[in-house]
Amino acid sequence: MLRYVKTCWNSIYDMLAFASEYKRVIKELTSDINNGLRTFKFKLDEAEWVLVKELNRIPIRSNKRTQ
Repeated sequence: MLRYVKTCWNSIYDMLAFASEYKRVIKELTSDINNGLRTFKFKLDEAEWVLVKELNRIPIRSNKRTQ
């Protein structure tokens, strides 16, 4: 899973794109409080998933990561 990196300009966009693509899996992992991974604290509610979807629609100038 991608994460925010200060020096990569598009890391937030990449993170949101990944989350949108893997929404079902992410929801499954974060919904299970007993999975031993403690991922439940990262669970997004439906309003937050709508926001992820909307933010993912914003066009960006370039999707090239800085090296």
